[in-house]
Amino acid sequence: MAESINASCKAECTERLGPWRDAAFLEIATAEWVEFQDEGCLQGALGRLTPAAFEAGYWARCSAEERR
Repeated sequence: MAESINASCKAECTERLGPWRDAAFLEIATAEWVEFQDEGCLQGALGRLTPAAFEAGYWARCSAEERR
């Protein structure tokens, strides 16, 4: 799975948006891409939720089960 994430980042971020002036600009663009993937990109495997929303729901269910 890590290889497909790396390939997606390379195709969508580094190659499409480059060339970069220096490593700092590339680092910022990569962080923004990761944030979008986590907060704004719906994932079919997660029931059309963002990873952040899916994780929040998971922890809410865990907390509810612990309270029983």
